[in-house]
Amino acid sequence: MRAQGSQTDDKALSDGEQHEHGCAMCNTRLNDIQSKLDKLLSVLPEIQDLKIQVTKLEKEKVELKESLESTQAEVEDLKEQASVTAAKLKITTDKIVKLEELERRVVKQECFNRRNNIKFFDISDNEQESPEDTEAVLRNFLH
Repeated sequence: MRAQGSQTDDKALSDGEQHEHGCAMCNTRLNDIQSKLDKLLSVLPEIQDLKIQVTKLEKEKVELKESLESTQAEVEDLKEQASVTAAKLKITTDKIVKLEELERRVVKQECFNRRNNIKFFDISDNEQESPEDTEAVLRNFLH
């Protein structure tokens, strides 16, 4: 020891002891680092699998987004077609109503035209009868 040493010098470890104590601390720290590294290495395959899954999910997300956009475009087209079809249906319905009205008017007109007609019953009908033959049959029937 030195003659003029401080109080800390008395408590100081010798160089050999300091070296051993330092090596033990380094070994402990290295063992801690090694165990943490082992844990990281054991988790690394899981992390890589998760990265692959995330990549796949991102691709699926892009595909789903494209599919959704495509579906939305189809829906818009179908809405447009539905509105066009609805307009055509309205026009067709209006034409049907007009046609039914015209048919009713034609029937009324036919009835009106026939109201002054005379009907004769129990006279045999001949398909190849000429108008003159019909007139003769009716004159004979009325006589």
